[in-house]
Amino acid sequence: MPSPQTVPAAATAVRFLYAAGAGLPSVGPEAAGAALPEAEARVIRAALVRQGADQAQAEALLSELAAGAAAAAEVIAAGEASPLSAEAYDAARAAWLTAHGMSARSGLRTWPPTSQTVRALLGAQYWNDAMTAVGLPASGRGRQRGNTRFSAADYAQAMRDFLAAAGSSAPFAAYAPWAKDEASAGRPRPSGAAVRKQFGSWSAAKAAGAPR
Repeated sequence: MPSPQTVPAAATAVRFLYAAGAGLPSVGPEAAGAALPEAEARVIRAALVRQGADQAQAEALLSELAAGAAAAAEVIAAGEASPLSAEAYDAARAAWLTAHGMSARSGLRTWPPTSQTVRALLGAQYWNDAMTAVGLPASGRGRQRGNTRFSAADYAQAMRDFLAAAGSSAPFAAYAPWAKDEASAGRPRPSGAAVRKQFGSWSAAKAAGAPR
């Protein structure tokens, strides 16, 4: 089964969600009749079907994605693009998934990928580098080189995702195997020791990841 977490699919996700978040109309010369390369369309199509779309819906969504990504490419080529923060990307991603009746589930390689996966695939763990790779300007808010690998938000998100997958009573010993599986799936996570150090204790880490 092809993974939707590939460099081309991640780049399309960034451009499309940039266009969606900026409200760009998909009517420019590049957007009209735009289509994704077949290899890229294949992996995204498979992901959309796994996420609940039927074949007809998946094809319609692929056309929407291609048009949005092309609209963003027009703005980028014109030098008129504005920065896209990881927070804005994730907000646009969540809104798009909700609007189409899809949800991100632990263990499922969801498309569009999370900002953390985009950062890993396109920017070697640096958000600004990922944005530069797709032609967007750096936001000035990404992690700077030389800082810790994961932000406070990354730690909290890791705990939310871990508890959603393993349950609220999951012990500390269950975290490391889960984090290893996540890394294998292209979603690097902080180590168990780093999580415990970040929050002061395992109980505090679980509290930070509890549903609000």
